[in-house]
Amino acid sequence: MIMTPSRSHIMRPVRRAFTLLELVIVLGIILLLMGLVLGVGSIVLRQSEDRQIRSTMAIVDAALVEFEQQAGREMIFEGVDDEYCGFSNCRYVNAYYDVPYAPYGDLRFNGDIEDGAFGWERNNNCDPWNSSSDPRRQWLAAALSVLGQSPACAEIIAKADPTLVHAADCVIGSTQGEPLITTFNMKEFVDPWNRQVYIIFPGRRWYECDEGSFFRDTDGTILTQDEIEFGICRNRRPLLVSSGPDGRFGDFGTTDGDNDGIPDHQDNVYSYQPEKP
Repeated sequence: MIMTPSRSHIMRPVRRAFTLLELVIVLGIILLLMGLVLGVGSIVLRQSEDRQIRSTMAIVDAALVEFEQQAGREMIFEGVDDEYCGFSNCRYVNAYYDVPYAPYGDLRFNGDIEDGAFGWERNNNCDPWNSSSDPRRQWLAAALSVLGQSPACAEIIAKADPTLVHAADCVIGSTQGEPLITTFNMKEFVDPWNRQVYIIFPGRRWYECDEGSFFRDTDGTILTQDEIEFGICRNRRPLLVSSGPDGRFGDFGTTDGDNDGIPDHQDNVYSYQPEKP
């Protein structure tokens, strides 16, 4: 008679739990893979943002070149062109300028569109160019307005990334939790990190009577304070500058303002490589 073993006598495989060491190893591998994924993702994102700002700068720069070809001269900035040499017998430079130092104080910009002006408007509750903002924001907005006058330049600007080059606006309040935004009749240029892009204009032409008062650049213009900080413009061309992902423009005289081991100006993004002061 064959005896059938009872269920209590059937051998079952013993289930062995993970040891603490094994759990630590697995967890370490998971964290390592997550770190690699995040690191690669961060690099890819940074490269994408870098391409985005550089391509948009190239478009605005192309519009500036088109302006020069049509006008037969560089875009003239009041802040560095309408100056005198500092001597009573020196030639006074009182040239026409395209971009005023204070656009809001110029009727060409804050006047009515019906009168041929650009129609820049203020809002009592919101001023995009308040006293604490850097004047270079106004200068770049003014340059974009000037470029927009030319159909050819405007066509080039229209190709720019609309998330970076768009109408200036700001929040003036909220209703039912939704922000109320006012839009101004002017364009601004922000970088992928949502900070303003600056424009640096070359200095006015250097004259012999400037000797001892101004330094002369390689392109025959005077060296400006902005060029000392952000780099010298080449061939009398305006220079566009983004502060990069760290948000710190820095300058060639600053080593490391945020103490991260990298000079602040090294991650600035330029429309072209400026000369070092």
